[in-house]
Order: sequence, then structure tokens, then C-alpha cells
Amino acid sequence: MKSDSASKADDTGRKRNPTADAVLEVALDLFSRKSYGDVGMQEIAQQAHVTYSLLYYYFKNKEDLFHAAVAHAVERAHENYEKVNMNHKSATARIDDWFDNNIQLSAPLKRLVKIMLEFSEKREGAPSVAQDVERFYSFERKVLADAIRAGIKEGIFACDSPEETAAFVSTCIDGIFFGALLRADMDIEAAMRRLKQVFWRLLDYRPPAQ
Repeated sequence: MKSDSASKADDTGRKRNPTADAVLEVALDLFSRKSYGDVGMQEIAQQAHVTYSLLYYYFKNKEDLFHAAVAHAVERAHENYEKVNMNHKSATARIDDWFDNNIQLSAPLKRLVKIMLEFSEKREGAPSVAQDVERFYSFERKVLADAIRAGIKEGIFACDSPEETAAFVSTCIDGIFFGALLRADMDIEAAMRRLKQVFWRLLDYRPPAQ
């Protein structure tokens, strides 16, 4: 089974392969801590506790593994955003949970942002990675825009453009994670909670009368 099967398992709904997923997690960690060129397949195999030959059983080469690792990270974030939508009916609960989700998953999301930055600077010309990155941001914006529209219908938000507001907040989230990559003392949780307060003001949030 080559990486086409392993990397498409999430998208097609087929059962994932635990060994391939473990390799992808190791690869994500290494690609987020080092530059692409400094990560070797032998190092990935050693840290994932698999043989070198097994690594190539799942992935054709490092480029293929890099693409699959990005797709895996995006799919995980996608699944967590889906849970936010499914678990709550009220707009405020969905937004609260979305911010909490970003705080709880700050470590893997920061890794994903670091890898995206590496890709944008050095890995141009890889359409599959570009598509995964765009899928991540498109879904993130959709989650927020849908919650804003729900709040407008509830009569608790006032917003002329849910899509533009969602895109703005998505960009601010990027700023928080990029800041965390540059500053070791960056408090992601505090920054997220401040952004949420700004978000409520942007939406002119009016709690329903008790």
C-alpha cells in the first residue's frame, strides 16, 4: 500500500492505518522543528520506530511524505472544527468552543502553521499541498462565518459581512501562531481570549434578555 492509499484514507472515509498515522505524526514534528532540507527519511524512520523499507512501503519519497503529513494535519484540524459545528446549536457556544479548540490544539496547530510557512517560502510548485492549505483556511472561515450568520438570525450579532469578518479573525489567528513561533514567551491562550473579546465587539454582541 503506497501513500496514495494511506494519505487518502481520511478523505475517502476509509479506516486509517495506525502505523502510517504514527509516521505522519513524527514527520509533522520534525518538519515543524527543522527545515525541510534538514529532515531525512532515516531520521523519520528511527523516531517512528519503523524500518527504513517500511517507510518507503507507505511513501514514495520525502516529498510524498511531506505532502501526506500536511494533509494529515489539515484533516485533524478539519475534524475538530466539524465537532465544534456538531456539538452546539447556539452561535455563541460554537464560537466559544472554536476559540477553546484553538487553545487546546495550539501545539499541533502551531506546528501546522510552521510547516505552512516553510512550504510557502521553499516548497512552491506543489499543488496538492497548496490545496490542503487552502482547504484548511476555507473551512476555518466557513465555521466562523456560519456561526456569525447563526448569531444574526438569533438577533444577538450585528454584522454586514460574515465572510469578511471571519477572514479577518482567521488572519488574526495566524498572527498569534506566527508570533508564538518568533517569541518563546508568547501566551497563546491569553492572546486567543483577548481576540475573542475583540470578536464579540466586532459583532456588536448583545446577549439575549434573561
